[in-house]
Amino acid sequence: MTRRVPSRRLLRPASLLRLRMRIDPLKTEATAPEVRPLLEEIYAQRGNVPNMFRTVAYRPELLRTLLAHFRVVMGEGSVAVKLKELLAVRVSQINDCHY
Repeated sequence: MTRRVPSRRLLRPASLLRLRMRIDPLKTEATAPEVRPLLEEIYAQRGNVPNMFRTVAYRPELLRTLLAHFRVVMGEGSVAVKLKELLAVRVSQINDCHY
């Protein structure tokens, strides 16, 4: 039996639902030359570049370390990649994340 988790959106004040990101994600053409190959690699793997990576692209050194960490966490290991991806989707659903 699956327990339904109430939407967190119902618990948030309406004013918080209208907030925008504080830092706009960079467009690929606006990134530093050393960042473009990293974003192109993400695009080749996923078919898109999530805003999280586009936002961190303001700081190329942070983007490189974030990508290295992401590869270790989401890559091959003792937990199957498919299970990790399913867990990420489920956590997003539980948190009412439309990203």
